[in-house]
Parts: sequence; structure tokens; C-alpha cells
Amino acid sequence: MESTALRSKEEIARDIEETREDVKDALYDAKDAWVGHNPAVVAWKATKSSVNSAKRKVVAKAQATDIAVQCNIYRSLGIAVGVGAVLGFLLTKRNRNCR
Repeated sequence: MESTALRSKEEIARDIEETREDVKDALYDAKDAWVGHNPAVVAWKATKSSVNSAKRKVVAKAQATDIAVQCNIYRSLGIAVGVGAVLGFLLTKRNRNCR
């Protein structure tokens, strides 16, 4: 058997603290390498920002459309019926010509 020298609590605590600091430094270095200088991360952040901006614009337009339809319900229904009738007429006419 190999004999091992016993170390004091202070030595063990110092070793643990040094290891802890080394790990902490390594994690900070890894974070800097990943977040700060990685072109994929930079592109992802820009894309995420663009998507969020587009989402806000779409939601705003949808809310404005909803309000416009609610304020002019009969006009909106008339337009929808008219567009449906025109499309139905055009599609039916096309099918007759194909026979």
C-alpha cells in the first residue's frame, strides 16, 4: 500500500478555492468566446431582433384591421361577398372552358 500524507484543512481549502477560481475563469473565457466573438451568435441575435420587430408590426396591423372591420361591419361583409362572387364567377367560367 502506498502511504499518503495527510494535508491540513487549510491546504485542502486553498486547493479547492484555486480550482474554483480556475473553473470560474474558464467559464468566463468560454462565454466571451461564444457570445462576444461568434458570428453565428451575432447573426442569431440580429435575426431574433428582426423577427420580434416584424411580429410587433403584424400584431399592430391585425389589431388595426380588426378595429376597421368592427367599425364598418356591413361594408366589410359587402366587400367579402363581392370578392367571393367575382372569384366564384371566374373559377366557374374557367372550368367551363376546359371541357
